[in-house]
Amino acid sequence: MITFTWANGQKFELDGTKVLRIRKTIKDFDEDLGNTLLDLNKSEHVQELTPDVVKAVQAELSTLSSLTQPVGEKFWFNAQAASGPMPVGPSKRKDGILSAFDIGGKRQYVRESHEEVAALIKAANGDLRPVPDDSIFKNNLEPNEGFDTEIEEWDAVLNQTAPEV
Repeated sequence: MITFTWANGQKFELDGTKVLRIRKTIKDFDEDLGNTLLDLNKSEHVQELTPDVVKAVQAELSTLSSLTQPVGEKFWFNAQAASGPMPVGPSKRKDGILSAFDIGGKRQYVRESHEEVAALIKAANGDLRPVPDDSIFKNNLEPNEGFDTEIEEWDAVLNQTAPEV
């Protein structure tokens, strides 16, 4: 168990093996509740700085890996709990988005390639999917309209605009 601190100064414990995702909070996007956002079965804002949170969680979760959010910020995720890589249609290819994966019932878009995402998921014995072949997007048409919007996105607003970090 790891001890963290909420904005009100109260300490609480959580099981690091249950962490799905960790990221630094972003000014003007996240509520001012802490320095780091931990996503488990619910989100927890903690006062501890992100590098300290990552170090503590890594001590309990060996499959914690790192990639880059569309806004250019590094984040960490439990690669064993991830499924992917997922195709990224033309409508999502902006702000450097090259690939995606699913975790915790949501889709996480990233700046890394499908191959990089696949390597992390494979190394952690996650749900490795075939690397998407972008030829499915001939003529910039989305196959099966809505295929990449049927699942909720992590930080959807961040994937559309680049806030000040």
